[in-house]
Amino acid sequence: MTKYCIDSDSLMYFNRHYPATKKMFTPIWGRFFQMVSEGQIVAPDEVFKEVEESGDSIQAPIPTII
Repeated sequence: MTKYCIDSDSLMYFNRHYPATKKMFTPIWGRFFQMVSEGQIVAPDEVFKEVEESGDSIQAPIPTII
């Protein structure tokens, strides 16, 4: 299985420009959360610190690496 490591900038951009609250982006977020739950999308712990410090709210429970 291919794994993707995502960074804070990507998460924040995605969250700001493709909000899950807009119905048209529901399929994108659905696939994103599916990939997270399957372990295909992971992120270093530092990503969560950066997102938290930025004030953004990312609701995905993304598995950490490192």
